[in-house]
Amino acid sequence: MGTAVPIMDPIPTWSTPPRRQGSGLGNVENAVNSPAYVTIDGNDDGKVKVEFGDDPARTGTYSFSFHVNNLTDESVSYRLSASVLAPETVTDEESGTKFIAMNDVAVGANAVFTTDAAGYDLNGDGKLDDGDVMAILNHATGLELLADASLADLNGDGTADEVDAQILNDILEGGSYEGKTLESLQSNDVVTVPANGSVQVKATLSLNEEGKQYMEENFPMATTSRVMST
Repeated sequence: MGTAVPIMDPIPTWSTPPRRQGSGLGNVENAVNSPAYVTIDGNDDGKVKVEFGDDPARTGTYSFSFHVNNLTDESVSYRLSASVLAPETVTDEESGTKFIAMNDVAVGANAVFTTDAAGYDLNGDGKLDDGDVMAILNHATGLELLADASLADLNGDGTADEVDAQILNDILEGGSYEGKTLESLQSNDVVTVPANGSVQVKATLSLNEEGKQYMEENFPMATTSRVMST
């Protein structure tokens, strides 16, 4: 399920409803070659899905967590995103009765991801700056070892050393390295999993006012959302 490819509707250009396609089109090649796999916290059946249940207080906020598990000897990075969908409704002109359609519509929502990894703030001062470059150098020379050196292994060679310090310094000065930029290193939607390691990701999805209004108008008795994330 974690390596399935969501089927997209050509018009509009968002995913076919999960009610119709499940997790997507199975891809054997992806399943065999994926360097990592996802497990949902609390799911003993191994399925990569989340059920939010009811929202009796109608807060429009849903939270869950999962682990990204790295199978390789090199760190891997992923950019997280979420598409929040709700069933589309159609109204019978004669009776005025609303029915749930087979399609979904995108509803307004915000997605926030946090991880249990230290990220690129290597010295723990809450900033990404020259201090983190120095933290890598201190680790490389043995002056002060990093708690998890794999997070500083920017070139993925299995060692946090002077080369990684130079890469981070170049990025801070506006450069990039293999797709890594200052923006991507600072982004909360990028998760880096150390070699042969695992990182927990906590996700919170919150409907905005537009999303809440859609749910109130179309589903006054219950709040239901369908979420697909990549």
